[in-house]
Amino acid sequence: MHHAPMRMRMKGLGDGAKLCRRRGELPVWRALGAEGQRRVHHSGRVVACVCAALLWLAGADSQVSLAAATTSAMHSQPRAVRLELARGAVLLRRQMARLPEGSQIVLVHEADRLVLRVPASLLFAPDAVTLRGGQQTATIVSVIAQPLKRRPRLAAEVLVYTDSIGGSTFNESASSARAQAVAAALRSQGVDSSRFEVRGAGATGPLASNETPAGRMRNRRVEIAFEYAKALRPVPAAAHEGG
Repeated sequence: MHHAPMRMRMKGLGDGAKLCRRRGELPVWRALGAEGQRRVHHSGRVVACVCAALLWLAGADSQVSLAAATTSAMHSQPRAVRLELARGAVLLRRQMARLPEGSQIVLVHEADRLVLRVPASLLFAPDAVTLRGGQQTATIVSVIAQPLKRRPRLAAEVLVYTDSIGGSTFNESASSARAQAVAAALRSQGVDSSRFEVRGAGATGPLASNETPAGRMRNRRVEIAFEYAKALRPVPAAAHEGG
């Protein structure tokens, strides 16, 4: 009688593994490869499969990198980290449904963190270091804030990038000022400053060539990197773990 809950939990894990094995068309199952599938089947360690399935159900295969679903990436992190990042990804994907269609905001799931990538033009006017007004900015800031308000084990780093036009001194100063503007907006949403760090990255880490207008536009961006926080971070009293 006392062991019934444990049997139910184990049955649930077994059903999850069967689902992954039978649904061979799942992108995450294919991404595991033959060796990864064999490990899930024989070792009974279905956490990687469950996390990957959560990402797929959240629509992750379209915008979230499948690299984190591979066997090597999933097993390189402790179980608690894998689960927290998977839950954070599901929460972020749900929140991103509130964003305007065609916003070009993407979520990248790396092995050890989640990166929300926002085009700088959505938050800042050209050469401005203060946030745009309006509902769109408020919604984007709210999306960024939700994981920090609802997932106590997640912390974040806010990084702001520029293109290479204007010189390194100007770009570093502008990106730092923009990062502080995002930080102020997060605090106004009730996010404690201890939950995140900010950094102006200037023209470092370009995603594309700065030789073309399209490339420069892509490089001008705000990234919020969510990572697992070993120390429990404070959350507002009204926050909860749902989502």
